[in-house]
Amino acid sequence: MKALILAAGYATRLYPLTKEYPKPLLLVQDKQIINYIVEKLEVIKQIDEIIVVTNSKFISCFRK
Repeated sequence: MKALILAAGYATRLYPLTKEYPKPLLLVQDKQIINYIVEKLEVIKQIDEIIVVTNSKFISCFRK
């Protein structure tokens, strides 16, 4: 089974924090938000692939 993480928004309400950086990669207690989501998904044994859907503005941030 595949899991999708939807991260294609622009998070404009969080400007200026998200002007150049996507919300899922912001830090909360020294950990990126997306890591909290991935940790929850990793315990589900049926999931064999996690796919992150993003937009063209932030794709380079996710590729790092």
